[in-house]
Amino acid sequence: MRSHGGAVRLESTPGEDRALRCIFRGDRTSSQGRRNAAARSLPTAGQRVLYVDDEEALVLLAERFLSRLGHKISGFTDATKALKAFARIRRTLTWW
Repeated sequence: MRSHGGAVRLESTPGEDRALRCIFRGDRTSSQGRRNAAARSLPTAGQRVLYVDDEEALVLLAERFLSRLGHKISGFTDATKALKAFARIRRTLTWW
């Protein structure tokens, strides 16, 4: 993120939800140009995806959506279980 001019920030208040903010640097490319560039940079079907969210409905939605695109997805609502799964499958993941 930093090498592209962006940042990642964790916001946390005791007793409240946490938020992970990903900040992307804007560019002067047209919105159509950005969409075309984004589409070219998306991985093709067959990628391994590890998705974690504390809301089960969002995990199910991500699993359904990404599997329809041809990806192999492992969805979790429990971060500890996700980390254990990650430790087992980390060598099979594609980093992009």
